[in-house]
Amino acid sequence: MPSAPSRDPSPRARSDETRRRFAALVLESRVALVAYLLHRGTDRDRAEDCVQEALVRAYGSLPSLESWETARGWLFGIARHVFLDDTRRRAGTRRVEPMESEAAPAAVEPDADRALDGKRISQTVARAVERLEPPKPEILQLHYGAGLLVEEIAEALGMPEATVKTHLRRARMALRKQLVCEGVHHA
Repeated sequence: MPSAPSRDPSPRARSDETRRRFAALVLESRVALVAYLLHRGTDRDRAEDCVQEALVRAYGSLPSLESWETARGWLFGIARHVFLDDTRRRAGTRRVEPMESEAAPAAVEPDADRALDGKRISQTVARAVERLEPPKPEILQLHYGAGLLVEEIAEALGMPEATVKTHLRRARMALRKQLVCEGVHHA
């Protein structure tokens, strides 16, 4: 009686599947990775460079990926480390330009008042987030800005899920308190 065909795919089939899954992960995460790094205070070119480097490192480190369920958090963790490494490397070598949100506002037309109010609220929220103790600002950005789940944030930052949940809850409470003090009552 002939033996049953092996259910374990060939190494080539596994490799093709890994490449397909990685490509899907890149398509799903690339824009969010760039946005995350932009919110960390860098310019678009540097964010793009860091994401590109992170993707190269991630592809080379695919054998260390424990589960595709945590792949998005794993990828954000790699991008975070690339950005921090690049920041340390560049420290003191370049004058820091103010972020666009810190620039003086341009002249406002009367019909733009509503948009300006929204921008002021956004700037107030951004400043309030920046005043939170680390790692709360980064956890908020990963959760609300990049759309990562708690387990993905835990993977990205290398901390237990319960710790991420605690930081997220405390960050929300502190942010709400700061915004009420600043007159933003929709928090």
